[in-house]
Amino acid sequence: MAGPPTIIIHNLAHATGALAAAEAAGTAVRLLSAPGAAAHGGAAWFKEVVAAARARHPGAEAETVLDCGAEPGLALGAIRAGVEAIRIKARPTVRARIAAMASAAGCRLVTDTRIGALDLLDARDPQMTVGAWLRAVPRRH
Repeated sequence: MAGPPTIIIHNLAHATGALAAAEAAGTAVRLLSAPGAAAHGGAAWFKEVVAAARARHPGAEAETVLDCGAEPGLALGAIRAGVEAIRIKARPTVRARIAAMASAAGCRLVTDTRIGALDLLDARDPQMTVGAWLRAVPRRH
């Protein structure tokens, strides 16, 4: 699934820095949680991180995706919690069922989100890191 440039976030500082850089660049981004974050922080944590970052940078355009690893139960919990989008590794039949439930709840199921993504795990200055990366990423139209 093609989409805006994907930035893997691990905490509020990453989300805030990514949105600040996106806002300054005037470009949309995709904030993807760390791998398996649904099992570690949970859907409520992710929603709060996203809400806090968006409150600080209301002009930034971003879609957000919670990585649910290979756990269908976590994906269903995230859907019930009202996250915007999820990512899950699952067999095609399971993915199809989860996709149907997600769609009915207004949640998207996204794929291929890590291809060409910027992972902020070791970024000392997330805003500067994302800003430089966005300048180097070809624009998608």
